Amino acid sequence: FGLSLLSYWTRPKVEVMAVLGCGMLVSALCFGLGRSGRIELGSLLLVVTLAGLMGSLIWTAEGLNDVAVLALPLVLVIAGQLVQGRAFLMMLVAMLGFLFLVALGTANGWRVNSPPSSTWDLWRDLSLVMALGGGVIWFVLDDLRGALVRLERQTSVALESERQARFGSQHDPLTGLPNRMHGRVSIEQAMLQAA
Repeated sequence: FGLSLLSYWTRPKVEVMAVLGCGMLVSALCFGLGRSGRIELGSLLLVVTLAGLMGSLIWTAEGLNDVAVLALPLVLVIAGQLVQGRAFLMMLVAMLGFLFLVALGTANGWRVNSPPSSTWDLWRDLSLVMALGGGVIWFVLDDLRGALVRLERQTSVALESERQARFGSQHDPLTGLPNRMHGRVSIEQAMLQAA
């Protein structure tokens, strides 16, 4: 939000500055909720706020031509990481409905597109969206890599535990020599091979 606020500082619009300022306050609230152990509520509030902020920017600025439209898929990526499946689907449906409403509002004159941005403003905004998108994707992939490493460790611990249990069931714990169970298993395997 801070980067976006700085980005819009060069062409201040009171509505945009107010929306981004509110976004910064809500982000701080979400951080506080997460620190107090209410992670699910903080995550949901953060994702809904992000979607609402992007929607506000889209509605008040260039409509479906606004660069903020490109941020909506990033918000969905964040939502996929932070909220449960039903909330994610509800957000997706709400975003699609909002985009339809923007198109309908523009077509019927309920809202008017602001003048198009200059080339450098557009470049700055697109670069910001790309940088944020890259950061979100990096975060998601890093999280997935970490999960895979943890899964591999758990799998190897489980396999080693199973191997030790099998060895312990077929060998004497004091001497490590094969016990009767090991002998029975060996005889059964030999009989199966002979048959």
